Formats: sequence, structure tokens, C-alpha cells
Amino acid sequence: MTSSTHMQLTGQQPSSPYGMPPPTSTTSSPTSESSPSSQTLPLPPGSDFFEQGLMLLKMSPEEPVAEDVEALNLIAFYCYSLNRRKTAYSYASQSIALAKLLQLQKPSTDSNHGAGGNSIQLMNEHRKRLWWTSYCMDRMISTELGVAPALSSVPDGIQLPNSNGLTVDELEELSDPNLLTATTQLCEIKRFVVITAAKYGDVDEEKRLEMIRPCIEMLQEWRGNLPSSMTFTFEENLPTRLMENQFGRILASIYLRYHQCYILLLRPLYLQKLSSIVQKRRLNSQQVQPSRVGSLPTEGDDPMKEVKIQCLEAARNNCKILLGLWNYDKIAKFGYWESLHLFSGLAILALARVSFKRGSGGSSPVEQDDTVLYTKTRALLREMARVGNPAAKDHDALLSDVEAMVDRVCEEELATRQTSMEADHVNEPLNFSEFMFADMGSEHQIWCDTDWENILSTYTQDI
Repeated sequence: MTSSTHMQLTGQQPSSPYGMPPPTSTTSSPTSESSPSSQTLPLPPGSDFFEQGLMLLKMSPEEPVAEDVEALNLIAFYCYSLNRRKTAYSYASQSIALAKLLQLQKPSTDSNHGAGGNSIQLMNEHRKRLWWTSYCMDRMISTELGVAPALSSVPDGIQLPNSNGLTVDELEELSDPNLLTATTQLCEIKRFVVITAAKYGDVDEEKRLEMIRPCIEMLQEWRGNLPSSMTFTFEENLPTRLMENQFGRILASIYLRYHQCYILLLRPLYLQKLSSIVQKRRLNSQQVQPSRVGSLPTEGDDPMKEVKIQCLEAARNNCKILLGLWNYDKIAKFGYWESLHLFSGLAILALARVSFKRGSGGSSPVEQDDTVLYTKTRALLREMARVGNPAAKDHDALLSDVEAMVDRVCEEELATRQTSMEADHVNEPLNFSEFMFADMGSEHQIWCDTDWENILSTYTQDI
């Protein structure tokens, strides 16, 4: 740096690769802090290097440069990938603040920016993309935390990434601008999805559909506007064409986030269905009406079926993507978000067993292939937990709770059918009071991933 005044980014020598002291308190977190045993797991590979990098990294607060923004984004992304959201938010906020100070969103007229053989057009495009990267990090992390972003709105006049005016050689120095554009748009959509999903807990189904529809339309429009080189389907598995793409791993991550938006938006419907089933069975059990206990609604009674199927398809697709990444050895075995996407997809596949009508008559959205997909993906989550991923260990235990709930509901349904067929013999219905879903208020139906984990952890701890 040109100034003798320096400030260490972390404020003190970091004692962990997360940019914060090792967990010693009882503060709850959906990662390694959630259980004492997970604190003894080995740190992800590269943690020592990251810690050393933090100790060496210094910046000049009075004379910031674009490289400072790049470094802050990398630190924020690393922390974000390991679910250190508060730490990541701190670094992302610094990044967007410096990007504003440096006015990276505006074209530079400084001739020095074109030094080193780089054209002014290339440097300005780099600055613009760096600004959008900071914007995305700020948006992604603030959405996960449920706090206001550091930058409330996009400045007027700023353009999305593009390659206009760049030579062939200069194009090779930058990635496809459509990748950053798609990510930026998806960040905005996810924020809208989270806000919307938190509002429709206590409204009727007609109003609920009305609230959900704009989000679904935004997601469909986003996918419809993707260029052909970024458009893929996942009916069978992870397309070979995607992984052969130069940016295949990035595209896989983008699609994981895209499908996760559907899950975040529509997953409450699955939880509400399970809640209503358990509540009805508890009431019928108290009224001693075994012939009615556990009756599932008919297809015509569920106006939300179509959107729930969309959620189920999104869960299937994410499971297929993650299985494909594992087969290509392209998965982050210690990554929090890989673990979370696995858990989210598997939870929907499990809850679908009791969310749709089964039996004679119309076809069920739950396919036989789902069992095979579930088994393979479930094994992947267990393997990630086995190799030492703290989040996967917690998600593995949490998913076991989901499976236990679903199995109990299915057992009760089977017992109910046997009761109705044997008029002279009444089986005692299973007791679902420990689930307490009937007492779940709308204020607890929070849709962020952290709260989803807390809900299940709370309501299944006695199983």
C-alpha cells in the first residue's frame, strides 16, 4: 500500500478459519456449534491457509483500492460457504462500502487504469463486474440473515455485465457475463421469495395462491430468459452437457439456488399439510372416532397440488444435481450449502409421502423413482457427515427426525385402513401429541433455512 497507515481487516489476529474465535459458548448455530460432538470434527481442508491469509491481509482505510474489494469478497464467500453468515455479512458490508467509495459502478477516466497493456474498456468492465459481485454478496448474505442489505437499491444508470467493445483477447480474461447477470437476478428473486413466504401463513388458499403466483412467474421468467448455453433440464440426471461446459460447476450452483427458491417458497405447504394431518388425527383420537382417524383429503380438496408438485420437482432436480456433482467429484464435501441443499431436497421427498393422496383413482405425483433417488441422495448426505462435514452431520440427524415423523404418519394411516376393514376390532390409534404441530402458530412458520432447522429440531426432539 502507498500509505503507512494500515488496518488489519479482522481487527485482531483470527483464531479460526471462520474469522472468529472457536465456538466455546452455547450460542446456537445450524452448523458445528449445534452439538458438542461436532466441535471436535476436523476443520475443512485449506482452513490453515485461510487463517494465515487473514493474518497477513491488511488494508489502508484511507486509500482503498479495487484489490481490497476483491479480497473482502473472497473472505465473505468463504465464510458464507461455511455458514458463518454474520462474519460473512460483516465482510460483505465492508466490500460494498469500499465499492461505493471507489465508485466502481462508474466508468473510470483515469488513464492509469489502462496501464499494463489493458484497455480502458476492459478495466471498466472489470470494475463494473466487481461492483456487481459485491452487490450479490451483500444481497445473498443479508437475505439469509433476514436483515436489510447494506445497499438498499441499485444506483441509477448502472449496466449489467456485458462484453461490448472488448477484443477477442480481452474476452478471454473475463468470464461469461450472463453468469453474473443470472446470479444477480436470482439474488433479487430469492429476497422477494423469502419476504413473500413469510407473509402467507394465516391467509386462505385463494389469497395464498395469489401471493405465491408473482414469485413463480418471476422464477419462470428468469429461466425463460437464460441463453441456450445456460439452459438445461434434469429429467434424468445431471446433464453431461452442463458438466462439459467451461463454467459447468458455476452453472450447477446457479441451478441449485434456482430450485432452492421454489423449495423456500412452497415448502411451508408441506409442513402445513403435515400439521393438519396430525391435528385432525389428534382431534379424532380424542373424540374416539377411529373410522375417521387419519383420513387424507381427496385430490379435489387440495387446490395447492399444482404448486406443491413444482416444489417436488425442484427437490428432485437438486438431488439429481448433487448426485451428479458427487459422481464427477465436483462437490464441496465440507460445504454448508451442499449439505443444506441435500437436506432441503430430501426433506421434500420425504414429506411428499404424506402430502398427496395415495391409493386408487388418480395418479400420485410421488413416483417410484423417488425411492431410488432418495436412497442414493440420502447415502450422499451420510457420506458427507462421515468424512467430517459438521453441517452434514447435523442435517443427517435432522433428516432422521423428519423421516421418523413421516413414518409415524404412514403407520397411522395403515392402522386406520386396517381399522376400517375390521369392524369388530378397533386398533388403538398412535399418539401424535408429541409432535405438537397442532399448536404451531403462524409466527413459527418461518421460511428461512435456519428457522426451518430450528422448527424441526424443536418439534421432533422427543421422537
